[in-house]
Amino acid sequence: MISKIFALIKTNNIEENLFLNIQNSLKYKDFNDEFTYEIDLIFNNFNFSNAEETYVIWDKYKADRFQTNWLLLNWKYVWYSMRDEAVILYQEKLNRLLLITHYGRIYFNSFNNN
Repeated sequence: MISKIFALIKTNNIEENLFLNIQNSLKYKDFNDEFTYEIDLIFNNFNFSNAEETYVIWDKYKADRFQTNWLLLNWKYVWYSMRDEAVILYQEKLNRLLLITHYGRIYFNSFNNN
């Protein structure tokens, strides 16, 4: 899974910092940090699918796979912006990637929403 993300951001050096690579490779939008709790709005804003499975990637060694509907309903139990500095969301079939930061910046690879 992580190797697919490195390919998506066009690097093959998995020894590099995954989060820094994403920050250096993708566009971003800034939001109020409270927006990071509004996962349904994030999905709508960045063209994520409610029907897909979504991987939540905590670091290059740990990822969890969720049914997206479950993740949307339980996001407040998954994401704590005060504790978690950043989290990566990835939908493999759509090849969509988000990096959500605790300070409200969201990096994305979907350019449909400019």
